[in-house]
Amino acid sequence: MYPAWYPFDYKASRINFWIAYGYQSVGFLVQCTQACSVDTYPQAYMRILIAHMQALSLRIERIGLNANDNTSTSLKYLTKEEMKRNYYELVSCIKDHKTIIELFSTIQKPISGTSMAQFVCTGVAQCTIGVYMLYVGFNLSIMLNMAVFFISVTMETLILCYYGDLFCQECEKLSKAIYNCNWTIQSSEFKRALCIFLLRSQRVNVLMAGNWIPVKLPTFVMVVKSSYSIFTLLSNFK
Repeated sequence: MYPAWYPFDYKASRINFWIAYGYQSVGFLVQCTQACSVDTYPQAYMRILIAHMQALSLRIERIGLNANDNTSTSLKYLTKEEMKRNYYELVSCIKDHKTIIELFSTIQKPISGTSMAQFVCTGVAQCTIGVYMLYVGFNLSIMLNMAVFFISVTMETLILCYYGDLFCQECEKLSKAIYNCNWTIQSSEFKRALCIFLLRSQRVNVLMAGNWIPVKLPTFVMVVKSSYSIFTLLSNFK
């Protein structure tokens, strides 16, 4: 299960066997943890960005709103201090949005190449497993191993594309959150900054694989279709 050399015969006694078995189990778990960390780090980064974008949308929607005030917000009059405070809160949100975009640009560079490699490997793995089942035949133990591998590589790509698509949706929701804040009774300075922020938020940031393929759910469907098309082509040569 886990390649190793032992200075003793693990079959000689029960103690030797459990020592070897424990070493095998720990080594195998560490190897699985490393593989899982390497395969899922793009998804983890994207999940963090999505959480930041969701928190920013909630902050923007609450600007100028008072939960303890039962009066109509459209008829409420704000003092200069309240307008100034709301403006500073908006500026803080704009700065945080800029930080999120910079973080996204930083993450885009290392994820771009690995995402492209993952798309290629997923398509090749799916096609290879199908061709093997077609030409070699059925063997329960081998088929079970291949089925687990097929599901694993497919789910890795699916989760990555799902988070990439979810990040795009959160970017689109940000514009809605900006419009939903209580901007109608704010100062002219607040409204000017809000308009600029609204225009900037309408630019949706999309994670790109290889700097030209968007990491979104339609791309995952495209990868699966391409793999099936190649499998169908190769099956005609049987």
